[in-house]
Amino acid sequence: MRKCSIGCSVAVGLFCVNVLQASWTVSPTGIDFGSQTVGVPPVIGTVVTVNNTGNTNLTLSTVTISAPFILRTGTVPNMIAAHAYSPPTLTFAFAPTAPGTYNGNAVIFFDDGTFATIPLSGTAVTTTAAVSVSSASLSFGQQVLGSPSPSQSVTLTNTGTATVKVLGFASVPSVFAQAPAAQTTITPGSQIRVPMTFTPTALGAVSGNLNIQFDVLRSIGITLSGTGVAPAAIAITSPPTLPAATVNATYQAFPAATGGVPPLTWSLVSGALPNGLSLSSSGVISGVPRSTGTSTFTMRATDSLSASATQKATIKGYTSIPANCGDISFNVAGTSTPLVPLNDLGTGTYLGSTGGLYPGGSNVRPDAQTTSGVSLAQSIGPLDANGNSSPTGQYVMIALGTSDANDEFNRFLLEVNTYSGKNPQLVIVNGAAGLESSSALSTPGNGYIAALVNYFLPNNGVTANQVVALWMELAVNSPTGTFPSDNSKLESQIETILRAVQTTFPNIKLAYLSSRVYGGYSNGISPQSPEPYAYEDGFAMQFVISDQLNGNPVLNYDPSKGAVVAPWLSWGPYYWANGLIPRSDGLVWTCQDFIATGTHPSDPAGRQKVADALFTFFTTDPTATPWFLAH
Repeated sequence: MRKCSIGCSVAVGLFCVNVLQASWTVSPTGIDFGSQTVGVPPVIGTVVTVNNTGNTNLTLSTVTISAPFILRTGTVPNMIAAHAYSPPTLTFAFAPTAPGTYNGNAVIFFDDGTFATIPLSGTAVTTTAAVSVSSASLSFGQQVLGSPSPSQSVTLTNTGTATVKVLGFASVPSVFAQAPAAQTTITPGSQIRVPMTFTPTALGAVSGNLNIQFDVLRSIGITLSGTGVAPAAIAITSPPTLPAATVNATYQAFPAATGGVPPLTWSLVSGALPNGLSLSSSGVISGVPRSTGTSTFTMRATDSLSASATQKATIKGYTSIPANCGDISFNVAGTSTPLVPLNDLGTGTYLGSTGGLYPGGSNVRPDAQTTSGVSLAQSIGPLDANGNSSPTGQYVMIALGTSDANDEFNRFLLEVNTYSGKNPQLVIVNGAAGLESSSALSTPGNGYIAALVNYFLPNNGVTANQVVALWMELAVNSPTGTFPSDNSKLESQIETILRAVQTTFPNIKLAYLSSRVYGGYSNGISPQSPEPYAYEDGFAMQFVISDQLNGNPVLNYDPSKGAVVAPWLSWGPYYWANGLIPRSDGLVWTCQDFIATGTHPSDPAGRQKVADALFTFFTTDPTATPWFLAH
């Protein structure tokens, strides 16, 4: 006898005998991944959807996969309601480590005793292409704020005997800009130049990375550095590429300048703004754009003593998308007062709650918490699979959160995994996923953490015992109610998740929390996380961290104070801004930073902003640098 492939449990002779009647269908019923180059991580996978055709709920209980095929994303176990499809998050990929032709199966088991077998195939090949780079780093030295540096280039040379194609470039943070290369295909013996510029927006040294992706070779990284310095006199400091505009949607931008004697007077020197926009003398570009394309212009800021500075700038106009692009900012309910980001609100209040990221309206982590965090960070070292100290081992940072977090963290991974400054023994694994809401993640035995432990960590050659750090961005799916009672639910769920994390990952030490991006463009379009809930999520993170700072035993991380039930907590990067109203650091969110629903950040524009924030945080925060950076 043999096992049946789909819908039954045994076969007799050549015939499949339905011992149990299946109440589902799967699509596709087989996957051929074609040709994959050995050693090149799979960028995308193939989604398998399960349709529950029965009259009762069905649980997808487990999945087994033949190597070198892997489950790249998915929720296992996963309950599928009667007459419903599973979320499109069960994704398989082909990750060969040696050349050859491979055939295998993915077997999906259900709680009613049935199973589906999906044949998998692929061919692993090697390449004779090889690329050398003219320099592993670019240093731009000192550069005046808001002024682009002279261009520097990296030259890529194909030193092999087969053609290689550049699939894309990704630089982080976005103060480093990559100009389009003249070509992307590099034939044997030929080369291409990749121009880069540095336009600082803040004072001080900046480190970054340029990731270059290929079709048949592993990505490579170029280390970037530069220092922002103050101008000798007045200077326009806003980036020369101003926020994107959407046709027929209200627009505003606030060019910034430093130096000079106020007040400043702004004027247009040459070129033209997009049709429908104008620049006021007070320095506000506003209106309703009527055309797409890139508009280039030069503007001047003049101080009260007639000293002036000019800047060549651009605004790109895009066609309208289904998102609510007219909600360029959001007000406190029942008022005309715009919501103020927590880091700008300070000791001010929102519906009775004080702003700031930490207690007392402060954005600075308390010294005692920083000292504890640094001590824990310095204690992190490589571990073997069982969690024991090992000089040849590894340690792991994981991400948990919604589909937004998944998208943002994947962009961060794209750029940081080739960064030469990252500690080589650090493995970073994305455990965020679609529908991974706070309520779902706080449910005991949920499939999100189970899939992370049973599939995604092993895919990266690591175990739950090696996890030492967590970044988490969570929200309530389709929230209701009013502040602050609606926030209490999210606060409680996050605390439950943190305690479960400590149990699942016994060597975890540090957890960093972030709240989601602006949600105004989804208002009236998607119920997932509109305003003011997206804004209020930041208070839930603030409340959770404050609970630990105030010694709440349900979040104790200090063994001297009792049982350790949660990791040490801190804010990670905070990147909520009120649409097109600039934060004190200039951050804004345009409609073009989102996809059609207005909820999920777009690729690359919106996701890049979060990736920038993550990169800057983990490469500079004193509680992260001891384990995140190479030493």
